[in-house]
Amino acid sequence: MIETLIKINGVDVSKIVTYKVNYCKLWSKDTGRSMTGENKGTLIGIFPKLEIQVGSLGSTEMDVFLSLVNRANATVQYYDPERKQLVSNSFYFGDVAVELKRQRTGNFKPVQVSVIANKKRV
Repeated sequence: MIETLIKINGVDVSKIVTYKVNYCKLWSKDTGRSMTGENKGTLIGIFPKLEIQVGSLGSTEMDVFLSLVNRANATVQYYDPERKQLVSNSFYFGDVAVELKRQRTGNFKPVQVSVIANKKRV
C-alpha cells in the first residue's frame, strides 16, 4: 500500500481523493514527420504534471493547504507510478478555487489543483 502520494515542502498532503500523474513530453524544434511519413525528433525531457483533488477540508486544514499551493514554486515529493517510489522535483501550481460547503461550519468543498514541474524528470 502507498502511504504518501505527495509532500509539498516536506508537508504531507492528506485527504487526497484523486491523484493523476501526467508524463508530459517536451520535444525539440527539430521534431516532426519527414516526407516519407517517419517521425523524428529529440525528446528534451518529461515534465510531470500532477492533478490532485483533496476532499472536504475544515478552516484550519484549508489554511495549511492554501499556504502550500499559493506560492510561486515549491519542492514536491510525489509518488511516481513508473518508478514505484517518491521522487522529488521543483514544481509550480495552477489556480485554486475554494468554495464553502456550509457557511455555519466553515467547511470547504473538495479542491483541485495542478502541480506542474519546473524541471524535467531525472
